[in-house]
Amino acid sequence: MKRLLAILLILSILCIFSACGENANTGNNGDWVWALDYREGALSEQCYYHLKGRGFLYCSDISNGECIILCSNVGCDHEDPETCDGFLARRADGEMFFWDDHLYYFADDGYGMYLYRRSATGTQEVKIAAIGEKYIKEKKTISAGKPILFQGYLYYMLSVSDSVFSEKLGMQTSLRVAESICRMDLDTGMEEVLYEEQIEFQNESVRLFAAGKEGVLFSHLAGLDMETSEPDYLEKSLQRSHSLMKWNEETRDVSTVFQKNVETCVGINMLYDGKVYYRVRKVVDGKSLMYPTYSYDLATGKDELVCEVNLWHIGGGYAVCYYTDKSVGLFDLQAKKELPYILEDPAQSATTLLAMTEKGCVINWPGRLKKENEEDRFGYTPLYTAYISYSSLENGLQQDDVVILDTHEAYTEDAGV
Repeated sequence: MKRLLAILLILSILCIFSACGENANTGNNGDWVWALDYREGALSEQCYYHLKGRGFLYCSDISNGECIILCSNVGCDHEDPETCDGFLARRADGEMFFWDDHLYYFADDGYGMYLYRRSATGTQEVKIAAIGEKYIKEKKTISAGKPILFQGYLYYMLSVSDSVFSEKLGMQTSLRVAESICRMDLDTGMEEVLYEEQIEFQNESVRLFAAGKEGVLFSHLAGLDMETSEPDYLEKSLQRSHSLMKWNEETRDVSTVFQKNVETCVGINMLYDGKVYYRVRKVVDGKSLMYPTYSYDLATGKDELVCEVNLWHIGGGYAVCYYTDKSVGLFDLQAKKELPYILEDPAQSATTLLAMTEKGCVINWPGRLKKENEEDRFGYTPLYTAYISYSSLENGLQQDDVVILDTHEAYTEDAGV
C-alpha cells in the first residue's frame, strides 16, 4: 500500500511539472496555442530571460525586478565573450522560450541553424538538432521564428532565401523564395515540414498563427507585382486576399478558414477563447484612418464587432488598445470594456508583447509611469520592459501592479530620434 501511494505521489508531481512546462511562454487558448508576434526573451514562473549589451544573457526576477547575468565563472567581469558563460551571441533575433525548466533558442553557429537548450541557471548549453536541413543542403539561407510549444512539439516558421539574378538590378541578389511551417519533436530532434509556400512576389507572406490538436492555423497574404500595378497599386493592394488557413493534423490537407481582402482584414492580431481577432481598415471623413477590431468565432463562423479601435492581446483575456490620437489603453476581452491605464504620451509602434505565461506577461512600454504630483517633462520618453500580473488588471492598471525589469535609453521629440 505504501509503495502504491508513493507511486501515485510521484505521478502527481510529474503531472504538475508537465502542466507548468507545457503552458509556459505561450498564449494558451484551450485547443489552440497562439504564436506571439514579438519574442525578445523567455518567461518562466519566476524570471524573465533576455539579452543585454552585445549579446549577454540576463535573468530578471519578476517579483522585484532584480537583474543578474547568468554566468557561473567566479570573478568574471562579463566583458569578454570568449570567457563569460553569459555570452549568447549565437542567436536568431533573440527569440527564446522556456519549457520544462530549460531555456530554448534558435542559433546560427556559422555552418547552419540549430535549436539549443540551456538550464534554468543559464549553464550547460546543449545543441539539440539542426533547423531547416532540407534547405541548408540546397545551399539556401534560412531564418527561424515564431516558435510555439504544444504537447512536446516545437512549431516554427522558416523564411527561405536564395541567391537569384535580378534583371532589374542586373546582378545577383538574395530574395525570399519560400516560407515554410515546420515542427520538431523535442524528444527525438526530428524535423518535419508541414506546409511550404513558394514566394512569387516579395510582398506575399505566410505567418504561423497557432498550433493545436487539430493542426496548425496560419495566415496567407497574397502577393502583388508592384511594377505592373502602377499607378493603381494602393487600390489593388487593398483588394489582395488575406486568408486564415488551416493545416489538418488528421488529413494533412490545407483548407481556408476565412478569406477576406486587405481592406476588410488588414491584420490578424490574436486568438482568445476560440475567437480570432482581426482589424479592419476604415476611412473616416475621406481622410482619417481607423482600425476597428472584429472577432471570428472558429466554431460558428460568425464575425462580430468588438470595438472601434485596434486591439493587441497581452494574454489573460486582456488587450492593449491603440487610439487614433496616438494614446493607448487597456481592454477586457471577456467583459468587452475599456480599463483605466496609467501611461502617458506613448509611441504606439513600440508597445509590444514580448513573452507570456498563464499568470502574466512581459511587455515593452513606451512612455513613462507618471508619479503622483509630478510635473510633466516635455520630450522625455523612456522605454520600459515591465512585468504585469493578470490578476491585477481586473480594475485597471495601478502603479504598484507594474514591475520594471529594464529601462532603455530615452529619446526626445526635439531631437527627432
